[in-house]
Parts: sequence; structure tokens; C-alpha cells
Amino acid sequence: VIISTTSSFALPLKVVANKLYYGIYEQKPGYANAWFQGYGGVAVLREKDLTSGKDRQILSGEIRAYDLMPDGRILYAEAKRDKFGSNVYLYTPEEGSKLLYELAYLIDEIAVDGERILFVARENRENTDLYLFSVSTGELKPLVTTPYAEYGAALAGEKVFFHANYEQIYSVYCYDFSENKVYKMTNGGYATFPAFDEREKDLYFIGLNSYGFDLYRKAAVFYEYKLPEVSPEVWPEYSLEEMEITAGSYWDNVKTLTPKAMSPFYYRDQDRQEIGLIFLGSDAVGNFPLYQLGINYDLNRKQWQTDTICQLNLFPPLGMVLGYKSVQKRPLYLEVNYPLVTRLSPGVSGFSLGSALNYGRDQGAEITPYASLGFQYPGMTARLKLEVPMEDQSWGGDTDRIGYYGELTVGQSCFGGELVLKANGLYDPENQDRIFPRIRGYRKALTAKKGGVYTFEYSHSLLPVRKGSWFFRMYLEDLCSSLFMDVAVPNEGEYQLSYGLELYQEIKVDLGLMIFTINPGMGIGYDRDGNFFTQIVLKGWM
Repeated sequence: VIISTTSSFALPLKVVANKLYYGIYEQKPGYANAWFQGYGGVAVLREKDLTSGKDRQILSGEIRAYDLMPDGRILYAEAKRDKFGSNVYLYTPEEGSKLLYELAYLIDEIAVDGERILFVARENRENTDLYLFSVSTGELKPLVTTPYAEYGAALAGEKVFFHANYEQIYSVYCYDFSENKVYKMTNGGYATFPAFDEREKDLYFIGLNSYGFDLYRKAAVFYEYKLPEVSPEVWPEYSLEEMEITAGSYWDNVKTLTPKAMSPFYYRDQDRQEIGLIFLGSDAVGNFPLYQLGINYDLNRKQWQTDTICQLNLFPPLGMVLGYKSVQKRPLYLEVNYPLVTRLSPGVSGFSLGSALNYGRDQGAEITPYASLGFQYPGMTARLKLEVPMEDQSWGGDTDRIGYYGELTVGQSCFGGELVLKANGLYDPENQDRIFPRIRGYRKALTAKKGGVYTFEYSHSLLPVRKGSWFFRMYLEDLCSSLFMDVAVPNEGEYQLSYGLELYQEIKVDLGLMIFTINPGMGIGYDRDGNFFTQIVLKGWM
């Protein structure tokens, strides 16, 4: 493995002078959107020395395409923010990035070989073509222009290889500069992103088969080809003056808050047994990215209840959650969270500060400030969260209280599966409610006010189902199993322990702007006294 990352690759790989250049996605604040809390995606261009193994960042930005000049300078393009087109930059370590030209073309690819520079670019409302670019003048000279789209350009001496869908199937083609002719390089099967070995005269390309995409090699054979002749495109004429256009208002966004999905609901714990319906929805803009309205009936208490929660992105990146749960002693809930660090690259993945408020007329207010810190590396994630719930008689209650909660979760990929370790520390001596969670295999949680809860779980895929239904908008991924052990240890008294096996099916449900993961299954196990238990599990709900 040459490169491992926690992000996704955003730019083509380039190898120059035994150095590998690659780009990965990263998040950056300051964008005008609510769905992603004001964050947008940028590309980080990095350089890895294949001899020493050293890896360093070169530059970052909204980079769409790049390549290295013969003298080591980097030529790259970014899309304009305010209108159609591209800005072309030249980067040097000494001077940084310098804007060369503003072009009316959207540039998707750049290929450099010696003094020859090739752009894969398109004009507004057109498909991509191949152009020769002059750094000195900024001129784009058409090389291969058709109504179709050309992509995957690779320069090799006096030839440029590319792929196109001229005959209703993607094939590899070649333009010869010396002969001013076009050749077809592949026949029959799907072929894209060519690369040519001039010494061995071999052609490499990406091909498609029943298992997916693979890399293929064949001896290069040049079949002369005539570019397809297609009638010029004629766009329909229209006039904005003839259209009835009226100014909208925020009320148009509010009207999109109608529920998008409805789901039956069942919940059971040591005190409650509830059934009901859950309604899910969101708005179009993203100020209300998710709301949930639950109408439940408690079979034990014989009473109706409501459970409502709404996410708010009114002041991104500040996130807010407002909720009301009638069964709670403090039914009103408000949470604010501010992300100070959000990253996709390896290392610190996130750091946020927040506070939650729970309020009830008889119980007064409970305030819980918290901090969350996350790390990620290839194959490994870790998260630490600290909470300090507090009560004071001056807030409307009858208790002075302060508690401390800590949670550490570590996930590690190993042996084709994932090992998850969780450790929770609990200290809340003045809390009148139960603070220990109920572990698997037990009907009731511990009543202690100090202690810890630990979970060890290893999950592995058993069968890749990989089937779905467009009608139900549901996709079945893998059938999985997990081995688990839960331990709840109080500072005084008997501890609880359970271990066993779970079998569950990974399911994704697409509700348009919302995608939910629901993993239902069955579990069996034993508690510390050797009592056998079975249970229905619902893992990964999010």
C-alpha cells in the first residue's frame, strides 16, 4: 500500500521524478449552505516521495484539474464561483499561486508533456472537447471537437489518447499530431482512461466486466477512424420575458416541511412498552434538516405520549436541536453545538463544544455542558466525550447536583471485520434517576451512582446480499454477525456481565435527502449466572 487515507481521492494521480502527486477531499467552512452547516469541499494536493516515503501538502483549493510543468511548476484550474468558466493558476513554491487567465471554459482535465499542454474543457451548455493551451497567450486551440464528450486525455510523444462514446459504447481513441489523424484503439467492450507505454507499445485502459472495473493491457493496434459527423445542435428558443416569474418567500420553504416518511414504532425497556408511529421530514433549504414527530401509546401506563425532535441549522456552523418528550420529568430539550474542528484527513477529525438544557415545570432545569474530540486513521476511529450535568435550586428545582460522565469509543478494522471497544465512566451521586444503561441480557439496569460500563464487540460480514428494491427504496447490504461482551461495574455491589452472538441484516432506506441505516436482527447469549437469553436487536439506527 502506497497511500492510505480516511478521505476520498479528488484528483488524478501523477508520477513525476519518482514523486507521486495526488489530491484528497477536505472540508472548509465559509460556504453559503445550511445542509452541511456552512462547510464545503476543497481538494488538497499532496506530494509523496516514493524513495523516502515523505508526504507533504503542496496547496489546497477548489481544484478541478492539474498537472506538472517540465520545470516543476504546477498548472491547475478552478471553477469560477460567480459565473460559468475557469480560472487558470500557476503555482511555484517560492511565489505560491498566481492567476494566469480567466477563461469562458469549464476545465475538467489538464495533461502536460514537454511544451505541449492539453485541456479537456467545455463551453457553456456544451460537452467537453480537446484543446491545446498556450501559457504565453491563454489561447485554446481546438484539437478534437465533436458533439460528444471526450475524456481521459493522456499525452505520449506525438500522440494523445482519450476515450469517448462515439458509437454508443465507450472506447479508446488516439489523435496523432504528426499525421493529424484519429485512430480507434479498442473494439467491442467498454474501455476508458487509456495510458500508452511508448517503449513496449502497449495500451493500458480501464475495462468493465461482470465483476466490476479492472485494468487491462493489450498490444497497441491503430485503426484509422473518421470522427462522427453529427448535425449541429439546435437549442430551443425561449424568452424569460414570456414566462411568469414571481418572487418567492421563505413560506415556500416552510411548505416543504410536510412529512416525507412514516414508520411504525415499538420500544420496550424495564419500565415502558410503547407502540406508535413516527413521522420524518425536512425542508428544502436545510434550515430544518431533520425533524421527527412520534405519537406513541404506552401499553403499561395506558396513556398517549408525544416524542418530538427537530434539528435546526439557522446559524451555521452552529447546530441546534429542539425537542419535547412528554414521558420525561423534564420534557423540554434544547441543545446547541459548535464545531471548532471538522476534518476528513487522518488525525483529529473533529472537536466540538456544546451544551444541553432539559427543563420541566416541577423539576426545574438541568444544564449539561460537554466536549467531544474525535480521531481517525486508516482502519481506525476514536471518540472521546465528556459531559458535566448540573442542577441548582435557583434554576427551579430542589436539588444541588453535579455529575461527571466520560465515554471513549475505539473502532479498529482487523481480520476482515471491525473490533469496537467502549468504556463509559459514570459519577453522579446526587442523581435521583438511574444513570447506568441497561446492558444486553438484563431487564433492569444497575441502581448504583458510580462505576463504569464496558463493551467489547467484534463484527464480521457473513454474506454479501447486495440486493435492493426501487419501489421500497431499500437496499440490503451484508448479512453480518457479531460477538459481544458487556460489563457493568458499580463502585459497590454486584456487577452485571453478558456475552453472546448477534445476527443482523444491514439495510439502507433512501428517503430522498435522508438515508437511514437500519440493521434488524436476533441475539442470543448468557448472563454472569449462566442464564440463557434471546433478544431482538436494532443496530446502527441513524
